[in-house]
Amino acid sequence: MMGALPDYNARRLLLASVEAAAAIIDLAEATEWLRQIRSGIANPVVTPLPWYGLLLNGKLHSVYATRGEAEQAAGPGMEVRTLHPRPKAPGGGQS
Repeated sequence: MMGALPDYNARRLLLASVEAAAAIIDLAEATEWLRQIRSGIANPVVTPLPWYGLLLNGKLHSVYATRGEAEQAAGPGMEVRTLHPRPKAPGGGQS
């Protein structure tokens, strides 16, 4: 049973990093949307921002909102890769 603990901790780290990156990206996109509304744009368009993943041995290790955060968190043998969000379905729902 002790062998499962590192895997559990890795999943917790991945989930926590995804949630933190999602919150930062959502805030940045909402800020841009509001900026456009305040400048008089009737139908604002906000391009989804990319995420940055850290891969270790080809497996996703953690996710960050900026390339700088990902590079700072990278350890030996880790690769920073740009992750693009899936397009949202019309009406704002996930497909």
